[in-house]
Parts: sequence; structure tokens; C-alpha cells
Amino acid sequence: MAPEVMDQSVGYNEKADIWSFGITALELATGTAPYAKFPPMKVLMLTLENPPPTLETCGDLNRDEYKKHYSKSFQKMVEKCLQRDPAKRPTASELQKHQFFKKARESDYLVQTIIKQGPSFASRAKRVKRVPGSSGRLHKTEDGGWAWSDDELSERADEEDRENKPSADEDAVVTSTTIPTVQVSAPGTSSSSTADPSAQSQLDKKIAQIEEKMKRLKMDREQLTTQQQQNPAEFTEEQYKSSVALLENIQRLEREKHELEFQASRLRGSVPRFPVATAPPQTAALLKFCLRIRTEQNQLKDIKFDFIPGKDSADALSNDLIAAGLLEMKNIVVVAANITKLVENPSQKKLIFPLGNMPPSQLEEKKLIGYAQLNLIE
Repeated sequence: MAPEVMDQSVGYNEKADIWSFGITALELATGTAPYAKFPPMKVLMLTLENPPPTLETCGDLNRDEYKKHYSKSFQKMVEKCLQRDPAKRPTASELQKHQFFKKARESDYLVQTIIKQGPSFASRAKRVKRVPGSSGRLHKTEDGGWAWSDDELSERADEEDRENKPSADEDAVVTSTTIPTVQVSAPGTSSSSTADPSAQSQLDKKIAQIEEKMKRLKMDREQLTTQQQQNPAEFTEEQYKSSVALLENIQRLEREKHELEFQASRLRGSVPRFPVATAPPQTAALLKFCLRIRTEQNQLKDIKFDFIPGKDSADALSNDLIAAGLLEMKNIVVVAANITKLVENPSQKKLIFPLGNMPPSQLEEKKLIGYAQLNLIE
């Protein structure tokens, strides 16, 4: 994504496509996109603050190796496409006149290299053999690759699967020899295999203990959050570290609880699953947030991010902002708490809250000095 689209200074236009073309050329040459190893928020920050990427900064090879493999005209073409100022980037028609494209191979060479040395059209037209069990229009081939097929091919492949499918007797033999069956009786009926009551009781006891620990840890973390909201200037680094440690312990206990619940359900012979006639649960609507906060240079900055209820968490998003250098460490708790407030009560639309970065005498809520504003975007 072009820098002007990220910071919304100019917006999207045809010059943003030229930037994307330059990034694509870099990715084809080096095998990786710029900053591919960083999280999304970090990529946003690096793209806005660093000089435009080049072959040397994007790939793993040294400068001499790139000079050996890629021409100067290619490097200059990429450099022109990745100018930070959109006005300095060439248009599509100007780019076609670049020396790199003028020196491109003729059509005869492309025909010889791409078409004649590749598989014949007759072999391409052959029907793809599907791996039994695959479905849909994207099929896994026998050599491990993937291939698309049309409806007619899908119907033929389905018929082939039915022909190759073992009979009911053969299937019963395979099942009985490979998968141990578990008899699950319906409610109100007796079962030949019953769960061990002592093992079930031990699991239930462990789950109850974990739930009690989680309850205490959540109460302690809520107290720290309340303290920061009431006295942000007095919130210490030790209190912040305690809040982070509490969050990590809560998440660890959550994982342990889920594992024990799964073991208990298997012991009862009733692993939870969706009924066949029931539709899968609907994903909650995407929420779009805008955090307005002052930078270290005392400039107001809008940070926009998405939140998917049930998938994302306020703490994880706050940690992403920290990792990207967009948020101070001491503000993570209060920002996460206010994200949670808007998620739980979207009708509020906007929250203004104090930050623990200056004395109370210097705070100005209207100018967002020592304060931050969180908006829920429509």
C-alpha cells in the first residue's frame, strides 16, 4: 500500500497503483515483500517512516549479487515507481516508455521460452485426476498440487469417486480395524461403556479450581485498570508489569481450562460438535476504531484499526500498537480498557480518557493534551 494511502494525506489514485507495481517488481525479484517478517502495525510504521524499499534493503543478497542478477534499468524503474512523492512517480504511459520495457524480449523469444518449452495444449486439456475425498472447484491433484475445474469436471470426478469408493462391507472392516469405536448412549438409556467416575470427578475438580483462580486474577486486573483510570499520573511501571503478568496468567489458565473440558467431554463420550441441520455460528460484525492521540512531538495522530468481536481482544490490539511504536507502554492498560468499553457498548460511539503521561495541572481535555479520544467509525 502506498504511503499516501496509509496516512490518508492524498488518498488512492492511479499513482498508488504505480507504487504497488514497484512493490510487486521487488517481490518478484527478491521472493519476498518488503518488511514481510514484521506484524502489520509495524509494517505500517516502517513504510511511513523509512525511505522507500530497494533491492538491497528488501532481499537477502548483497549489493554485488544484485548488480550481477538485475540490470541498472530494472533498478531505476523500481526506484521511479517507489518515489515517496506521488507527483514524482511516472504514469502508466510514461512507464511503458522506460528503457527496461524497451529492452524487453520480442514475442518470438517469449513463444519459444514460455509456450514451446512448457507442457503442450493437449496435455493441459486432459482431465485432472482428483484425490478421493477432495471436493469443490479447487482440487488437489495426485502429485500434491492444486488445480481448478469446471462444474462438468467436478461431476465426472464425483462419479469417479463413487466408483472407486469401497463397499459398505469393506468400509466396515477398515473402520473396525483402524478406529476404536466409542458407544454413546442417548439420554435416559444405558450404555455398555461408562466413563470412570473418579477420573471425571478429578477433571471437574481441576476445572473448578482453574475457574476460581481466573476469577481472582480478573478481579486483581480490574483493580489495576481502575487505579490507572482514576490516577493516570501515579500509575507506575511496576503496576503496568503486574497488569501484563496478570493477563498472561489469565490466558494460560484459559488454555488449560479448554484442554481439561475437552478431556472431560471425551471421557463422557460426548465431544461437542455442530448438529448437521444447524448453520454455523455467524461471525460478529466488524468494528472500525480510530484512536486520536498526541505523539512525542505533540502532534495529533489518528490511528485506525479493525476489531472482530469473538476473534480479537483489546489487550492484543494494544500490544500491536506498542509493537508498532504507536503507543506508550504505560498507556496500554487504559487504552485496552476503553476499547473493551466501546466493544461492549457500541452506542457510546466516542470516549475521551486521560493518559498517564503528564501532571494533572497540564491536562486539557478539549485539546487532548494528556488525553486520548477513541471513536467508533460507522
